[in-house]
Amino acid sequence: MTATKAFLVESPSKARTISGYLGKDYLVLATGGHIFDLPPDSLGLDPHHGFEPDWVFIRGKKKVFQSIKKQISNFNEIFLAPDPDREGEAIAFHLQKNLSTRGKIFHRIYLREITESGVQSALKEPGQINPDLVESQFARRILDRIAGYTMSPKLWSFKKGLSAGRVQSPVLRWICEREEEIRNFQKGEYFRIEGFFERSEAQHSGFLLDQKKTSIDRDIASRWLDRYSQKKSSLPELNQTLSVKTKNLPFKVVGGEEKKISKFPPLPYTTSSLQKDAYSKLKFPSAKTMKLAQSLYEGRAGLGGLITYIRTDSERVSPEFGRKTMSYLNKLGHKTIFRKPKSKKNTQDAHEAIRPTKLNLDPSLLNRLNPEERKLYELIRNRFLESFLLPAIYQKTEFLLSDGISDFQIKSEVLLEKGYLDFRNDPKITTSIPIALPEEGLEYTLIEAEISSKETEPPPRFTEGSLVDRMEKTGIGRPSTYSSTLETLFKRNYIEKKKNFLFPTGLGELVNERISTEFREFITDEFTSLMEKDLDEIAGGNKKRLDFLNFYYDKLEKRKVRRKTEKSVCPICKKGHMVKKITRSGKAYRICSDFPNCEHSEYL
Repeated sequence: MTATKAFLVESPSKARTISGYLGKDYLVLATGGHIFDLPPDSLGLDPHHGFEPDWVFIRGKKKVFQSIKKQISNFNEIFLAPDPDREGEAIAFHLQKNLSTRGKIFHRIYLREITESGVQSALKEPGQINPDLVESQFARRILDRIAGYTMSPKLWSFKKGLSAGRVQSPVLRWICEREEEIRNFQKGEYFRIEGFFERSEAQHSGFLLDQKKTSIDRDIASRWLDRYSQKKSSLPELNQTLSVKTKNLPFKVVGGEEKKISKFPPLPYTTSSLQKDAYSKLKFPSAKTMKLAQSLYEGRAGLGGLITYIRTDSERVSPEFGRKTMSYLNKLGHKTIFRKPKSKKNTQDAHEAIRPTKLNLDPSLLNRLNPEERKLYELIRNRFLESFLLPAIYQKTEFLLSDGISDFQIKSEVLLEKGYLDFRNDPKITTSIPIALPEEGLEYTLIEAEISSKETEPPPRFTEGSLVDRMEKTGIGRPSTYSSTLETLFKRNYIEKKKNFLFPTGLGELVNERISTEFREFITDEFTSLMEKDLDEIAGGNKKRLDFLNFYYDKLEKRKVRRKTEKSVCPICKKGHMVKKITRSGKAYRICSDFPNCEHSEYL
């Protein structure tokens, strides 16, 4: 029997997996992603005639398209199954438009999981391409091209080929501004005083409070030491700790409370939380996490897709799979609960959370995965299963000990019931007996104290995980763009990684300075987030692509330089000013404008 229907997906590995499920009736072919895009060497659209895009073949893709067209020329039924997102919708649109001939019937198929049941279920509910999603994706692509073509030429005085972008430029700004904060940070000194108290067999320790804070200044620490120490002592040197015997003065219990706290397990992964956790626990960069996750989603022959679609901002789980999961865990002896996630701002909720497609996968099958794939799969699976378990119960006890002059805060938090933590089989996680809340007015004796001198720290540099977290919270970009934005900044040599922290390069700082000077309002968090919301409005059918593009194009065209960069005087000759330049290798430096009369220069 020869195939009579065509089934088009994006990746070859996905095609091989699906081919094993569909049998000989279907010819499964891969496009290798997008086939059409805006031209690489021109704007590719006319802003004065509706921004109509000039879609052309991506380099090397014309042969792919012609091969697909030839192979399906005699097929009447075509199933379009690119990824179930806006990018996939645009790919499906281009395929249908350019493959359409009389008599051909096209179906849009959405594969949330690459399993036999998932594929068969999708085939039972064929649909049509969603024009609003296509419009949103086209609007995004066109706006990115307009923004790039408007901003990038401003960088070419440094070096040809430099680029700016609607999302990459705000993210670069964050990294550069954080670096500037660190450079300008003025370190300061503060102290913490920990007091040790006892009454009969009971012992407690807590920190001295000043206006409800445990960080105190030198003057307060010095007066406290003079008042309470048995011997005349000086405060410790910076980053040192001084132990002192105190005058055994009485302190009384002043108020307090004890309460039980339920700490629920985290909900299943979204794209951003997966990237953050994989970076934190496995040290996987964002790009690596997404590559491995894509492989797990697409699956392989005999194993199938192991996780659901990986580009999602939702934490929800389908009720049907939720019930199956609870039944599975109940049989293993665990008590379960099915929680619905709270709705969040800017959440599209188009797909389920990232979850395993099978609950009782034979562990021996996991040996077919490479070690890194297996680690990521187990991270996803364990997080998902834990999300259905009962919360861990803690008891929190808190009270003040005071002598009328000094107040010490006593805090205790102990684990009473493991709940979902029991699933981890970690011997370090143990329950404890909580301290009893003492009666008000009960007296304790201060017997000793430790005074620590500490130094204030500048804000930390971004890691890939914390940068993704900020992108999500500010609404800049979407889950599918987080890792690609970082990749672009690395590729352009605008940022570099040292000991897992992100630093701007000299080139990156020059690029940020120029873009921030001339396009400041277009790379603010608020403005960039507004663009994303407008794109969501288009996807929901509530805004027109042309209105959206006209609005932002007009703003870019009418832009004005908000400020001029101050010229710094040459520190050597005092006549010229320092001019920023780029070496052929991409290093940024400054040189005196009076060169060669003054040869002063410095790398940035």
